Amino acid sequence: SEGSAVDQIAFPFELVSALHVGTGQTTEQKPYTATVVRRGGSPAVSGRSLRGVFRSRAEFILRSVGVDACAMVNCGRCVICLLFGHSADDPTSASVGVRSALRFRDALITDAQVSRRSHVAIDRFTGGATDKLLFTEEVVDHGRFEVRIDRLGGTDDRWELAKALLVLVAQDLSDGYVGVGGGTTRGQGTVRLTSAQPVELAEAQATVRALVGNLPASPVEA
Repeated sequence: SEGSAVDQIAFPFELVSALHVGTGQTTEQKPYTATVVRRGGSPAVSGRSLRGVFRSRAEFILRSVGVDACAMVNCGRCVICLLFGHSADDPTSASVGVRSALRFRDALITDAQVSRRSHVAIDRFTGGATDKLLFTEEVVDHGRFEVRIDRLGGTDDRWELAKALLVLVAQDLSDGYVGVGGGTTRGQGTVRLTSAQPVELAEAQATVRALVGNLPASPVEA
């Protein structure tokens, strides 16, 4: 059966450490400062950034249980491409691309406190500070946000598998195995779930193992 965008799963998080989800731009005045994403003036985590985090960790989870998961970007054949979509960037591929079965909404950060932090770039050869490469960035020091993911179609089995994978990724985020945004290697972007998971972890793991081998290979119509 086909789903609709009213089907949704949500994960409430709070920041444990400073968060920087950047715009790729800096302020016009010195000190030039890398700015954070905002929506309507409020700090936010973009849906695109969330989608990247969840997709990457879902790949890791599937590989950890022996499932092929996008050995190359946009392979068009694996479960990850089936759920998260893919483009037809590879000219040797017979695939025409498939849209994502999931939509990650932008997540506004409530009770947010934004500050500026200065850092010194690290010399990759010496491991020490690089002269004259001080940089400044905005960070959100504390706050809360909710990750909301909509079902955009596809079979019920595909949605059940997606939900199970998303639950496992959300728990890995909460356990600190992966972070959100930039600077995760220096401790930024750590988040924690603030309520119980919508699906028990053991149930999610069982669902992944039961369904992952039964889905049709991509490409399929979403």
